[in-house]
Formats: sequence, C-alpha cells, structure tokens
Amino acid sequence: MLAANRLHRFVALLIALSLSAVFAACTPIMPEAPAAEAPPSTQPADPCPTPGEGQLLLRNETDGYCLLYPAAYTLDQTNPGVTDIVVDNVMNHWDPRLSIAVSDAAGQTLEDIAAQLATDYALPGFEITPQSITVAGEEAVLLDNLPGQDLNRRVAFLHGGTLYRLFIAPLGDEGSEVRRQAEMLYQLALESFRFLE
Repeated sequence: MLAANRLHRFVALLIALSLSAVFAACTPIMPEAPAAEAPPSTQPADPCPTPGEGQLLLRNETDGYCLLYPAAYTLDQTNPGVTDIVVDNVMNHWDPRLSIAVSDAAGQTLEDIAAQLATDYALPGFEITPQSITVAGEEAVLLDNLPGQDLNRRVAFLHGGTLYRLFIAPLGDEGSEVRRQAEMLYQLALESFRFLE
C-alpha cells in the first residue's frame, strides 16, 4: 500500500508538472512596453563651443558672447565692456592681441559704423576698403591692414542693438611669425564666436 501511495503521489506530481507546462505554453507573451522617453529638456543647449587641445573658452555673460582663444594667452578686463586677449599682460605690444569692445549701438547701422571706421583711419596713401563678412550669423564689416602704431585689423557687427568691435594688432609683415600668430588668433576667435542669447 505504501508503494501504491507513492505511485499516486508520483503520478499526481507528473500531472501537476505537465499541466503547469501546458499552462505556461498557453500564456500569452505580452510585448515589452516601449521604454519611456525622457521628457524634452527645458534647458537650451549651450551655444558655446567646446575647447580643443591648447584652447580655452572665454564666456562673457555680461556682454553676451563666448569664443575660444589659444591657451598661451590670458584675459585682461580693465574696463567694463572691454576684454583683451593678450600674451602675458596688456603691456606686451609685440605679440598679437585681440581686443573685444561691446557697447550699445545707439541706433547706428552697420553702414554708419563702417563709414566712421573708414573715416577714422583714412590716411594719405592708405586705401581703406571695408569688406563684408559674417560673424556668428550676423553681417559684419572688416577693415584690414589699417595704419596705426602697427598694422591692425578691425571687425564690427551688431546683435540685438549691441555693437561688437574686435581689434587685432600687430598683424606683422606678410609671411612673418607675428602674422601667422595674428591670423591663428583671429581665425580661432571669429570662427568660434557665439552669442549667448
């Protein structure tokens, strides 16, 4: 009788396991719910470029812009609205420097600004021809090889009623190391220039 009782338990266990397998096979497989998408960010993407090797980021919240500059340079802000990018300090006049001056446009148009710059730097024997370029999506005026203590370059553009003026000097002679450094500083700053708003 003990053997028959064990046999019944064994058969009952086999039936339970079989039914369990049948029910598992018949249970519908529910597709996985798609992963919930993250809600869109309410923070606007940072417009500033990411510095590469040997570069630093200038982010000027007060004047509403950012740009990249070479790591060998330092920043000097001696006056409100003016940032100088120089090697060592502002007394270094032999290495190229970039000065960025930001002010209210006071209703001036880009044409007014270009005409004033051409008048300010007009000297006998110097042909000043304003060139049209684009900086951060804004139309800009470029005046190159202007006379002064050293040959210099000036760029002016408007954004939201604000006037941005860039000055780079010395430019150095064509083919010189100073000219190479000036062009590198100029290209990096203008190509990476972004408005914060």
